[in-house]
This record gives sequence, C-alpha cells and structure tokens, in this order.
Amino acid sequence: MSRIAKTLACILAATAVTATGAPRAHADTPTLEDLGKAATLAFSSSGTSDSSYASGCEKMIAALSEAGTPDSAAVTLERDSGKLKAGPTTFGAVKAHCRSAYAGAILPMMTGPVGAGAMLYELAHFDPKDPAKVASFERYVRTCNELTDEAVKYGLDPNLKVELDSGDGKWSGKLGEVKAQVCDKGTAALKAAVEAQLGPFKAAGIAGDKLDMIASYYPLGFYIPGGSYSVGATDPKALKKANVWFVISEGDYCGVDKIEYVFKRYQFDKNQKIAKTSEKKYCGDPGAKAVR
Repeated sequence: MSRIAKTLACILAATAVTATGAPRAHADTPTLEDLGKAATLAFSSSGTSDSSYASGCEKMIAALSEAGTPDSAAVTLERDSGKLKAGPTTFGAVKAHCRSAYAGAILPMMTGPVGAGAMLYELAHFDPKDPAKVASFERYVRTCNELTDEAVKYGLDPNLKVELDSGDGKWSGKLGEVKAQVCDKGTAALKAAVEAQLGPFKAAGIAGDKLDMIASYYPLGFYIPGGSYSVGATDPKALKKANVWFVISEGDYCGVDKIEYVFKRYQFDKNQKIAKTSEKKYCGDPGAKAVR
C-alpha cells in the first residue's frame, strides 16, 4: 500500500461516529466518512481499479465490520466510482464495491513491479549467502504467495491468461498455475537458503520452537531484554540464553506522522518451547522500554 493510501486508511477519528455511523471498536477504527473517501478512490475516474485505495478500503471495511457496522449504515461517495454513483449509499453496497475494486487489482499487481514477475527477476539474481538478498527475496516470495492466495479468495478465474516478463526470464500460463510454477520455485530457493544458514544456531544448542522461529524470520534478528533495541539480537549464544524474545513490526499510520508499532513477546520454557505469547501496540516508537 502506498504512503498516501496508508494515511487515508488510518485518518484519525477523534470523535465518535455520528448517528448514521457504526459503533467504534477503539480509537483507531475509521469513520464512515473515511470509508466514503477510500471507496470513492477505489476506482479511478476512468473506471480502473486503484490497488492502494482498494486495499485501504478493504481494511476499513474489516475494521468497521468488527465494530458492528450494519449494512444499512449510510456512506457518501464524493464522485461516481465504479458502478456506484456519487452521493449517499449503504455500507453493504460499499463492501461489494471495494471487494470488486480489489479483485480487479490483483492481476495487475501480480504482473507488476512487486508481484510474481518481480519475484522471477529476484530469483535470477538471488544470492543465498547474502543476508540482505535473502531478506529482500523473502518479501517478494511472500507477496507472490499472498497474491495467488487472494486470487482464489476473491474468486478470480483460474484459467485467466497470465504473462510474466522479468527481463531475465519469461513465463506464461494460467492464473491457477502461478503458485505451483512460479511462487513455489521462490519458496523452495528461500527455504534452502535459510536451512544453509541455521548451522551456527544449531551448534549453539538452539532447537524446538526457537529454531523454528529463526528459520521463519531469518535473516531478521529478534529483540531480547538487555540487548540492542535498534539492531536486534542475531547472536546464537545470546538467543540460546534468552527466554524472552520480541518480534517488532510496523502497522498502518495511526496519526499524521506516526506509525503503529506492534511488539509481540514470546516466552520460552526450559525445553525451548513457546510457553506464552502476548502483544502490545504503540502509536509511535516506544523505545527500548517496551523490550522487557
């Protein structure tokens, strides 16, 4: 999602939703006014899907649905968008509208600069011994798999013709074949690269859930109490000793200039099995005090 779309998707709503709106789940739940803006932009004025705004629209709908918004709630579009006309409509109609917009954007994203075609290019230049390359490649593999999964979720025809041209290799076939013939190649290459890097961690005595997590997140490190907050812990001995690990991720924008930080805490038992997990979210970077 683009920066502007994230900003739109998380416009702060400091006041409660009006009588025509939905009950708020928490302070970051978007308003129906926010949804109307995103739904308006989900289709361009020429009628084509806009992936960034369509994605933001889908996220808003999920949040508002969780908050208990009825399908009859009023939503206003600022201009004609897709099959919806400018003016008042309903939450139920906007749900179908945004789903249609995002479904129409999946194939262009798959063949675009971040999709399956891009993964083919990265695969041709993949260096499994370079942690930076591995980290970059993981994102392309993940996106490739996510888009093929969403193609199924949104009901796209598996027989649709797909042509990928990475500049270093071409592939053409059916949409339903992309995952097995393209994404799975990247998944296999990534898995082999990670397995080759696990030696030092195994030698340090790391096993069980700890080793599984390292394999899942490699080459990214984990944050541990007393460790370096800015870099994270990648040292095998330090990770073996620590019984608490943190995984820190960034969410959407929670303000005009702030990003939501998600701290997931893993506590391990003496057998290196996950005994307890918890999660905290912060609007803005809370600093090292959150790693404890």
